[in-house]
Amino acid sequence: MTAVRHTLVFAVLLVVIVGFGYIASLPQNLKLIVLMVAAGLVGFAWVRPRWTIYAWMALSASLWQIWHQNISARLSIHSATALMLGLMLLVKWASNRKWPRIEIWEFMWPLFAIVCMLSAAREVVLISQSPLFLFRYLFLPFVFYLFGREYLANWNEFRILALISVCVGIIMAGIGYYEYTTGHYLWYTTTETAYVNMAFGPYNDPARYGLMQVIAFFMAAFLFRNLKRTAPGFRGKRVFLVLAMVLTAYSSLLSSERALMLAFAVAVAVNLFYLQRRLIAVGMAGVVILIIMFNLELTIDESFIEHKMNVSDASVKRRVAQYISALRIFKEEPLFGVGYRYFSNPRRVDEFVSNFGGVSSRGKLIHNSLLDILASNGLVAFVPYLIFLIALFVVLRRSVGLTRDGPFHTLALTGFVIFIAQQVLNQAFVSVYSEELNTVTFLIFGSVIGNYHRVQAEEAQAKFDGDVMESRALEDLGESAVNPVPDRSAQGNEAV
Repeated sequence: MTAVRHTLVFAVLLVVIVGFGYIASLPQNLKLIVLMVAAGLVGFAWVRPRWTIYAWMALSASLWQIWHQNISARLSIHSATALMLGLMLLVKWASNRKWPRIEIWEFMWPLFAIVCMLSAAREVVLISQSPLFLFRYLFLPFVFYLFGREYLANWNEFRILALISVCVGIIMAGIGYYEYTTGHYLWYTTTETAYVNMAFGPYNDPARYGLMQVIAFFMAAFLFRNLKRTAPGFRGKRVFLVLAMVLTAYSSLLSSERALMLAFAVAVAVNLFYLQRRLIAVGMAGVVILIIMFNLELTIDESFIEHKMNVSDASVKRRVAQYISALRIFKEEPLFGVGYRYFSNPRRVDEFVSNFGGVSSRGKLIHNSLLDILASNGLVAFVPYLIFLIALFVVLRRSVGLTRDGPFHTLALTGFVIFIAQQVLNQAFVSVYSEELNTVTFLIFGSVIGNYHRVQAEEAQAKFDGDVMESRALEDLGESAVNPVPDRSAQGNEAV
């Protein structure tokens, strides 16, 4: 009966999805459908908060562009969900009078976001670079972190999140292959030949698309590691997850981003190292070295810095020139920097923008998150950002070492390697301001750290209970030594 019921539920869901897709394909019903989804998310946020995040995880990627075109360009589907979840959390905490314990290092990210917003207010060139948009990009994703720590601090909930991520990754793998082979982008209109043979995905960016697929790959690996041989359908699930890992890994490489390939290789090497696959990890480290050596062929020299600033800004040389310029900016403006997206102003002409190609699409930022923050916002933003990264790395690393086996170990390792991949990508491609990546990764990090705190509390409680039992046993032993129990048999012999 259970199999029949599951089959019927699956059939009903399939009919609903197909009908929804057909209705959404009609232009006159598009906005109505999006509004219905938004209304559904509002209702779910109050009644079933976990199901809200599951629905967001499943639909946000495909609905992002539809929402942007038909609902609001200033309030994305991610920020709208974050506002709903944040309001729900505040109401819950206020009604229960039990506020969450937030560590000092966790406060560093909101502080970093506020400093960047103040920096953006100094000079707004484009509306997408205003403090309001930085509130979306940096501050609201922290709500997903708090939600993950509060509601997904359980292995079963994380498993559901991983399964949804894998399913979305498989769909996006097909879309990425279509974009890569045809040069026709479903969400992005371009005629430039430079973008041919690159997969963009729903967020109109190959690096973001690639990292999303990397996340789906490690989620599939997490599910694969926790399969039980005695579970029903073990072989079918195993084949499905292997195919998912192959498809998501292959589709991530279709982004054609060298920085993403490097991030993926480093994360896989770290993952294999902690899974006691040391020999394979060394092989992946070799792949990383080969990627680095390939890029060293484009080594910069002094003549390039001084005389050849018109070289294509997609090259490694251009980026190294930007790094050198960022350090010069830091020497001039160490405390507050020159302002967020200082290089985006096409009317600006000074010595700082000589390495950024004016209004070039790839010249609006420094292609390194640490250097971009240091030059744009100064030490007041760089210090809290760096403290948050170091502390998050330490906590995730400790969570991996807390247990060496069991489901929590693979859960913590999944969050840790995703963090590694994101930070490696950040040092060659600025994704720190990516709202789409921040929401997903913060949700995962919050879930891992919530599980870490839960396991710590359980171990502390178990240790406390053990200490109590041991102390009671010692007390009973002491009482028996002071007041020995009389020998009944000896008393009986004396009486006889």
